Amino acid sequence: MIPRRTLNEKTILSKEENYSFADYFKLVAYAEDLLEYFGYAFRRENLTLPQSSLALTRLEDIKLRLEENLPYISMTSEAARREFLLAPVLMEVVHYTHTQVRVEFPLTVTAQLKGVIDYYLHSPQQQLLIIEAKNGELERGFVQLASELVAFDQWTESDVSQIYGARSYALTKI
Repeated sequence: MIPRRTLNEKTILSKEENYSFADYFKLVAYAEDLLEYFGYAFRRENLTLPQSSLALTRLEDIKLRLEENLPYISMTSEAARREFLLAPVLMEVVHYTHTQVRVEFPLTVTAQLKGVIDYYLHSPQQQLLIIEAKNGELERGFVQLASELVAFDQWTESDVSQIYGARSYALTKI
């Protein structure tokens, strides 16, 4: 009889291979399995995100501009999503929070945790946000985002109280 392997013994990654964050998008795995491979836990729960007491007076303007212009823009690529959807929203985040935004931020932690982060936001309160722009494949996008969050946690050596991640996704109705 062959003993049953535990999740940690499953071959998710080859220890001899190098992986970029983009490789994780191609990987056929679940985010919770990948996180467990790196020694992290996955938990689905409702979050109470940090909130601002600032008057967000410009949000209606950006909402109207996006609603007016997005029907004329093809969102068939990650680049289009970054430039026409995420970048305008992030400019508003900068306006209100004076948060530093780093675009295409290179990060190398190990041979299995390296690549380029689409957007990395850093605030003085030491709360981080990583944004991954994807055009479809919701679960695979979360797998890539999970690898980026693990890399950031190891890179910051847990100096950060919370690391948040987000990924773009398109919903379509016909």
